[in-house]
Amino acid sequence: ENLERSSQMASRLSKQSQKSITTINMDFSFHKLKSKIKGIIDDEYTKYGEVLADLSISNLIKGVDQEGSKLKPLSGKTKSRRRRGRYPGVFKNNPAIATSSEKPLTYTGDLEKSIKGINQGFSMNDYGDFHDRGVSTKVGGETVGRPERSFIAKTDGKQFQDRAKKELIVQFATKLCDNMRK
Repeated sequence: ENLERSSQMASRLSKQSQKSITTINMDFSFHKLKSKIKGIIDDEYTKYGEVLADLSISNLIKGVDQEGSKLKPLSGKTKSRRRRGRYPGVFKNNPAIATSSEKPLTYTGDLEKSIKGINQGFSMNDYGDFHDRGVSTKVGGETVGRPERSFIAKTDGKQFQDRAKKELIVQFATKLCDNMRK
């Protein structure tokens, strides 16, 4: 009798639980995402490079490093050369470019114009890296000393992290979702 009652209860519970089961249909396709994921990732790498380039250009214009501190000022010798329009190397045979500007790394604007976002980073004139790291080199037979002026935005810097959270991660997640939909 107890066995029969238990069997009836189990049957009722089974029928009740069957009524509460909801059917879930998938409205996304992992296969579609798989076919698009490489393009999405490549696009994101390019965007990362563009963000790094934008932040680095902004740092140059503001005259600050990636943490917002002022770049090391120009030496007296460099200020004098700028006022006279004399500069070693590539400007030696060009007409004088005199300026009273004392902002580091902006003498001709060529460095700023050379910074471009590319896949997995950005490109710029070589001397930008020399300035960022503080490397002295020979230019036109003359040693050019460069103090470290770290204007290049880095992926581990606060500037990049803040912008990545606001823009890049949201864009990436949105693209993933958009490309999974059937």
